Amino acid sequence: MIKNRSARRLTQTVLLSVLMLGMKAREADAAVWLTDLAAAKQQAKRENKQILLDFTGSDWCGWCKKLKAEVFDQPDFNAYADAHLVLVEVDFPRMKKLSPEQRRANDELADQFKVRGYPSLVVLNSSGVQVGETGYHPGGPKVLISQLEQMTGTSAQ
Repeated sequence: MIKNRSARRLTQTVLLSVLMLGMKAREADAAVWLTDLAAAKQQAKRENKQILLDFTGSDWCGWCKKLKAEVFDQPDFNAYADAHLVLVEVDFPRMKKLSPEQRRANDELADQFKVRGYPSLVVLNSSGVQVGETGYHPGGPKVLISQLEQMTGTSAQ
């Protein structure tokens, strides 16, 4: 009985460790999204990267959810973003509460960039000047990366 219990405990510990390592690896592959454009501009200037603003309704917009699943959650996009972009999420959720300051900042950005629908992607150069805009297009990361390369003159290679 003791031997059985010990073996079961060891098996549970090993399985839990493997699951946690898998979760950590998945987290490491995920891109980092900022919510503060001023901080993003500083980082972009320091790292000589472009800025991608994602105007989204993360918890209600169907096309926004498709964009996230098909593009932003994909390793190819995350590798490109890591090398070339500073990512900024400008979210307009309906269920999730934003602080009044964040809500105000997001509203101001939507006004500044004349956002009329979701998802809207706005691309800024490392100086913070708008160089392009787009939205959801089917085709996964390859399609968006191609658009970003055309707007910014960067290459995924």
